[in-house]
Order: sequence, then structure tokens, then C-alpha cells
Amino acid sequence: MKIRIALIDSDDLYLQRFVSTFNSKYFDKITIFSFSDPAIAESNMQMSKYDIVIAAENFDLTPFKDRCAVAYFSNSNEINELNGKKAIGKYQRVENIYKQILDLYSEIHKGIIYNDNGGDNGTKIIGVFSACGGAGATSVASAYARALAARGESVLYFDLEKNNCNHVFKGEGQQVTFGDVVYAIKSQNANLGLKLESCVKHDPSGVYFYEPCESVLDFLELNDEEILDVIRTLKAAGKYTYMIVDFNFDFAPLHFELMKLMYKTFVVSLGTDNAIAKLRSLAGAFELKEEQENFPYIERMNLVYNRFTNETSLTADELRIKIAGGVPDFGNAPFEQTVFKLTTLGMFSGESFK
Repeated sequence: MKIRIALIDSDDLYLQRFVSTFNSKYFDKITIFSFSDPAIAESNMQMSKYDIVIAAENFDLTPFKDRCAVAYFSNSNEINELNGKKAIGKYQRVENIYKQILDLYSEIHKGIIYNDNGGDNGTKIIGVFSACGGAGATSVASAYARALAARGESVLYFDLEKNNCNHVFKGEGQQVTFGDVVYAIKSQNANLGLKLESCVKHDPSGVYFYEPCESVLDFLELNDEEILDVIRTLKAAGKYTYMIVDFNFDFAPLHFELMKLMYKTFVVSLGTDNAIAKLRSLAGAFELKEEQENFPYIERMNLVYNRFTNETSLTADELRIKIAGGVPDFGNAPFEQTVFKLTTLGMFSGESFK
């Protein structure tokens, strides 16, 4: 279903450029009606049934406000509200305007699940987690996402860790975080799929991501079913080829349900005595879980050894988990530098990572 938008502005040149740009980028998502006279826009509404009306700030939106979503075009990108209505900056990147349009639309279509391509052809979800604390799963997950983007894939990095504070990815645009998605879910005042699309950001590396919530407590408000709804919605939309989910596995029921949605998983381990012991314990638990549920957890699992050296690191070669590769020890390199170095390794071109 296309979003039907009426634009009202006396600047004919701006309208022409806006319509031309949106028709070239979002022709399959949006239908635009443009007017320089609000009276004509109002008379045409009965026939065209707009979802959203956006008008220049000198026009009156009163005739439309009870019939569809409304917003003002602002000459300043710093203004978020005009005359008690949402304001959208006229002179910003078209992607940012599109996201704000989606945000408006999500609030008037709360109960519709947004789905571009259907579940069977949706996004492939890949999980990355640690066998022990401090093994470096976030570094591996971030680098894996960047490596996929470098290959030309459309990839979303999704940080599901409770204390999610990964700032290796940075994006421009409106100041939104995943907390805005949490608020929409808890208040039930917006369509989840559209809200997710309107809040996502795009890193210069090509990776899509969500800015972490301003407070960890915001993320903790979500219950297991709400988290699963987010993942299922992103998967079904099919906007991304891959979705890298970075999470702390702790044998919670939620994590087993998540793994059933995943195309494959990567467990990251160190090569120390303690880490190998925990890895063996983890593998044993998954063996038992496979028997109980008849689900191939280990068959989909791959192992990455982090901070590995041939001289001192141990391995657990007897396990059924496939070994995907090893990462050298980068010493005390900062997180962002470690991710960059990891991205350039040949490991991510291996068969396990395809």
C-alpha cells in the first residue's frame, strides 16, 4: 500500500524538485499530489483521500487536521513543531524527510504490520554471542556487519545487549534512538514496522543501525514477546539482506526463541583455560537442548576464537561446532580501531561467513 501525500507550497520550483526526487527514489512507496493553492487541495481530498498533508508554514492546516495526519514544512531543520503540529525541515536529505513521513504515517496506521517482501524471502538473521564474558563478541559482530556492507550487502546491525552502548556506528539525521521505538511499542500509538524504518540510521561504512537508548532502563522496559515482535517485523520486511544480532546468551527462553529465527550463529571464545571450559559447558547444554527440542542449534553454530595465538591459546577441537576462524590479539587497541582491523582480515571472506 502506497502512502498518499498532499504537498501544499507556493514555491513551484521546490514542489517540482520534491516530487521528482521522491518519484525516482520512492515511487513504489509514496504517491504525491502537489498544490500551490490549499483550496484546490481541500476540494481534491474527497476523491484522493490523502494519508498525510504537508504544507508550507504560511498555510492553514485546519481543514485537514481531523481527516488525516498533518505537518508543516519549515525553512529551518532545527524546528520540530509549528502551530502545535509536527514540522519537517524542507532543506535536508531526502532520506531524512522520508523517515519523518514514515513516522507520521505510523501514528495513523497503528495496527498494520509493515511488510515489503514477505516472511519466506525476508532478511537472514545472524546471531553473535560470547561463550564467556569479555570474549569480544561485539567487536566481531560490528566488524562482520562492516565486512558484509563492504561486499555490497544491505546489512542491519542490531544490538540486543542490555547495556547496549556500541558507538562504532554513526549516522546523520534527526535525533532519534531506539528509545523512540520502545516508546511507540509501550504506548501502542504507532505501527511497529514503520516506526522501525523511520528510526534506523545509516553509517558511512554502509551499515544500518539503531542509536542506543539514552538510558539502559528504557530498553529493559521491553518484555520477551515485544523483543521477538521487533525481530520478526524486521525479518519479514525484507529491507536488509542480513541482520547481525549482537546479544548476551544466558540460557533465557528468549534467546532460544531468537536462535530459532536465525539463519546461523557465531559463538566467540577466548583460548584460555577458563574460556574453553565454559565453551565446552555451553556446547554440552546445546547438545541436550537439541535432543529435547529436535532443533539443530549446534548445526547452525560457528566458532570464532578471539585474541588467538598459536603459542598459548587452547582449542576445543572435539566439539561439533564448526570453526569459522581465529582473530589475533590486537593488544590494547581502542574498540573502534579493533573493529577496523577485524574488518580488514580475510576471515570474513571465508565460507562460514557467507
